[in-house]
Amino acid sequence: MKDQLEGLVSQMVERGILFDEAVGEFEKRFIKRVLDRANGNQSRAAEVLGIHRNTLSRKIDEYKLDSNGHRRHARSLISGLFLNDNGSLAIPGSRFPIRL
Repeated sequence: MKDQLEGLVSQMVERGILFDEAVGEFEKRFIKRVLDRANGNQSRAAEVLGIHRNTLSRKIDEYKLDSNGHRRHARSLISGLFLNDNGSLAIPGSRFPIRL
């Protein structure tokens, strides 16, 4: 892993990536990975990261991360659907039914 990190750092330096950009991108991806492993639980993720829950919340906002991932999106889509009398799914405002 150390060799991979060295290679990555070398590539970033060669491409002229600024230090702040590199650190920010690393932090963003690290936080996202920990949030994913904690299933979006910010308290648990903050504990794993070794930072305060408020700090994590601020960084989630800063990096525009969604701590719930796709689950919140899927839930909002499902709640907007309903079944027609003929058994097809309908999306409010849509003229086209979805046949199952």
